[in-house]
Amino acid sequence: MAWTSPKTYIAGSVHTAAELNTYERDNFIAVRAGGIAISGQAANGVPYATSTTQFGILAAGANGAVLTSKGSGAAPAWGPSPIAVAIVFGGG
Repeated sequence: MAWTSPKTYIAGSVHTAAELNTYERDNFIAVRAGGIAISGQAANGVPYATSTTQFGILAAGANGAVLTSKGSGAAPAWGPSPIAVAIVFGGG
C-alpha cells in the first residue's frame, strides 16, 4: 500500500468513508508497514532519509564530533570538528 498525499479538509465539508479510508486509514497502514518509517531508534539519534520512502537513524556522535555530508547518495556521518592549526599575525 502506497502513501497518498493528504487531502486538505475545509471546515464544514462532508467526507465519505471512502475518502477517510484513503487519506487516513491507508496512510496510517503505509507508515506502520514501513512505507514511510524509521527502521529503529537510538537515544539522541539523528533521522535522515535512506531512500525516497525510508528513514534511518544515525546514532549520536562522540563528544565534540560534527555531522558531515559524504555527498549525494551517501549517509551522513560523524567526523572530527575542524580546528584552526595555526593563526599567524603580522608578516610571516
